[in-house]
Amino acid sequence: MDDVNNLNDGQMPKIKFNDEPSKPVSGAVCVGSQDQIRVAFLEEKLASDEFGNVEMIQECVAQVVMTPQVARNIIQVLEDNLASNNF
Repeated sequence: MDDVNNLNDGQMPKIKFNDEPSKPVSGAVCVGSQDQIRVAFLEEKLASDEFGNVEMIQECVAQVVMTPQVARNIIQVLEDNLASNNF
């Protein structure tokens, strides 16, 4: 993969989508600081220990890390798309 820091002005990195089906998630957790925002997507699972005790656990299946400015841009694009589709 090309080094994103060495791209020419106006050149965009390539985005490749895998053909794997997406998985439903049960929720998400967002934490942030001045420098970065991390969103973790959770999946609920049943787990049991050696004594037969069963508990519900949440496992992180994917996470996205971005700067606050990128997060604002994503939110703006989502709002614009919703507005253009009368939502």
